[in-house]
Amino acid sequence: MANEINRRVDQNQEKTTLASGDLFIVADSENTVTVDGTSRPVLKKISTDNLKSAIAALSQNSFNVSIEFPEDGTVAPAAAEVYSNANKEVRIRKFSGTADNDVTFDFSTPYEMDATEPVQFRVKGVITEATGPSSEGIVFAMQGYGSADDEASSKTFGTQVSVTKSSMSHAQNDVWLTEWSGDVTITDITNDTLNQISFSRLATDSGDTYAQDIGVIEIEIRYIKR
Repeated sequence: MANEINRRVDQNQEKTTLASGDLFIVADSENTVTVDGTSRPVLKKISTDNLKSAIAALSQNSFNVSIEFPEDGTVAPAAAEVYSNANKEVRIRKFSGTADNDVTFDFSTPYEMDATEPVQFRVKGVITEATGPSSEGIVFAMQGYGSADDEASSKTFGTQVSVTKSSMSHAQNDVWLTEWSGDVTITDITNDTLNQISFSRLATDSGDTYAQDIGVIEIEIRYIKR
């Protein structure tokens, strides 16, 4: 049963209803009301869902992998090159719009990472071709595995997870960023593993409708802190 709190604010009686699980937090000292001649901080309601979101934001971290560093995969994108547009200078690799391209790289598990939780990724880049996307999409995917001390360096990758940036309408030289992917489980990862990652553009996927090369700058991987 919901609890009720009655507040007297400037001689006016207010009623605030708390749903099950709601919390009250004290606002900053500048956010006050006068109660019986005394200035008091305002109490504000925050739901447990919002509290969980705030805690999640504090418990996450991420790192970026510049695309010039990964090694070629089965069908490699174009070699790394310098993209130059006035003040913008950065190394990119162009991923094909007609064939699936992939690269591979490794990283050591960050000390603060909770290796029992999945990771997510997003991709950032620039439109390199004169024909930019017009309400079109691009699809990227990632999968990985971990190898600990005295384990094989080559293992089977975990389940591939994709992220789609749809309805793109960007001009040449525009920057683009995907949304965060769903959860990626890196097989056998612990806090003492080297982790091998396979990253791809899935140009043959039905969601990838932009049939031009696209410049990738970096991959960002997000994780939960322990």
